[in-house]
Amino acid sequence: MQYCTLLTYLNNSVFRLCQKLQSITLPPNLREIGSGCFDWCGLTSITLPNSVVKINGWTGQDGGAFSGSLSSITINPESQLEIIGSNAFSGSKITSIFIPKNVNSLSGTCFYKVFLDEILIDSENSNFKSDKLSIFGGTNNDTLIYVTSKYTGNYVVPSFVQKIDVSCFAGCRLSNITFHENVSSIGSYCFVESKLVDVVLPEKVVIVRDSLFKDCQQLQSITLSNSTTTIYSNAFYNCISLTKIVFPSTLTNIWLIVFSICHIWIIFICNTIYIMIFVCSNLPNWFIINV
Repeated sequence: MQYCTLLTYLNNSVFRLCQKLQSITLPPNLREIGSGCFDWCGLTSITLPNSVVKINGWTGQDGGAFSGSLSSITINPESQLEIIGSNAFSGSKITSIFIPKNVNSLSGTCFYKVFLDEILIDSENSNFKSDKLSIFGGTNNDTLIYVTSKYTGNYVVPSFVQKIDVSCFAGCRLSNITFHENVSSIGSYCFVESKLVDVVLPEKVVIVRDSLFKDCQQLQSITLSNSTTTIYSNAFYNCISLTKIVFPSTLTNIWLIVFSICHIWIIFICNTIYIMIFVCSNLPNWFIINV
């Protein structure tokens, strides 16, 4: 394909599941790579042309652009890349990634369940910074965007972080995360499929976002902040080891199927609360104590 100088776009799923594909040289003027383009194909390494501006995100039909067996991707400092879509590298085997200076859009989902040893960001990139194992963004790097799944044990959130982005710790192997008091927001899907056991949320977090702890099957205990007002849908979906949760008196809203497929025994609940239907489907053992 190196001679296809007029080809600027690779469509969705072009090489998806092509297990016999072992090498490829992409067109020199390629601008965009479609969703699922190389999803679970036979490629183990690839070099991204400097002309590529966008790697499209995951779709239910196509998957991630480079999900699967890919173990190495070369991105040059001269790259014009601006957008890395959701789940672009999810489940891949890459251990290192270079993010060039023009990238202005990425999220924690890009590297879902990827055990990165090294995250390098061009020093001229004004949107993101890295300590080699995490990605920060926002004003004065106050947003924690991604933490590599390579981490185990305990993770201490840096003192300058005030927000934790969508899917930041998704699929992580951490057993515990230590928050400081200035963390005020935690995005949806942040801890989905993680190995967390006990969690104490910081006091300034007043909303438990949708699917926050979804499929955290080792989670045993969760302590909400004393100012929590709302728990959104699927927040604790399939948390089969969850045995205790304490609700503060400030809690006023619990949305759909929050505890579906949970085996929770005790729920401490406040006096006034509005509970949507199907909050506790598939709970074999549970009861409510008003406090």
